[in-house]
Amino acid sequence: ILVVDGDNERVGIGTSSPSSPLHVKYTGTGDGLILESSEAGASASPDLVLYRNSSSPADADQIGNIFFRGKDDGGNDANYALILGAINDASNGTEDGNLFFRTASAGSLANRLSIVSDKVGIGTDSPTQELQVNGNIKLETTGSEYVFAAATASNNVDAGHRYHSSEEYVATFTGATERMRIDSSGNLLVGKTSSNNGS
Repeated sequence: ILVVDGDNERVGIGTSSPSSPLHVKYTGTGDGLILESSEAGASASPDLVLYRNSSSPADADQIGNIFFRGKDDGGNDANYALILGAINDASNGTEDGNLFFRTASAGSLANRLSIVSDKVGIGTDSPTQELQVNGNIKLETTGSEYVFAAATASNNVDAGHRYHSSEEYVATFTGATERMRIDSSGNLLVGKTSSNNGS
């Protein structure tokens, strides 16, 4: 069914009472919308554009939202997640953009991951470093090591910390050399890797 509501400037596909300028309704699962391009060029692809054509753009303006909406068990519509795009800096020639990923907790949407210009924040809306995490961090690995470091090669820590789970030690590195270790017995080793020898 295709309905054109000229009085309200709305088009409905699959519904006789469209509630937005374009309202598509269908039952079942599978693809609900397909944008297909037959362009063979390597740099061309179908584009989905959310365009806010404002005559007075300003910093912090929202420019596009993607809502993930469903029902709650009381039959009410609820927004469970949201991807929000915004202007960080609207200055001509130095434009910066933000992207926020929000999920619902206790009925309210809040930012969980924020990309602010060239910085990424987890647990913060305004990161000041390339990666900033406000909160606890838990890392799990199927291997035997956790590394918090700048690495020059695989398993070669240039500067930072390494936790070796199978041997149960924590080591601190500078200049690609291990300088200090706390072994599985709680011994603090400086300049060596074992309490039984001088190495």
